[in-house]
Amino acid sequence: MGHAFGGCPNGARALIGIEQKDLAELVGINVNTIRSMEAAGTGPIAGSSQNVQAVQRALEGRGIEFLNHGRPGR
Repeated sequence: MGHAFGGCPNGARALIGIEQKDLAELVGINVNTIRSMEAAGTGPIAGSSQNVQAVQRALEGRGIEFLNHGRPGR
């Protein structure tokens, strides 16, 4: 299943200064899952929607706002 999250985790992590392993621990998933998400580049992320949503919530909890193609909150 692909999710439209693209290379966002990598850029978002850089903005808040968190390492892959730290994000993985925060979310409770394996660091290889984070690596796979980031390897998707600008394409859809492979992975469970539960993991993708958990990463998104963790990043948003640290101040990252995903703009959803100019439509925040949708």
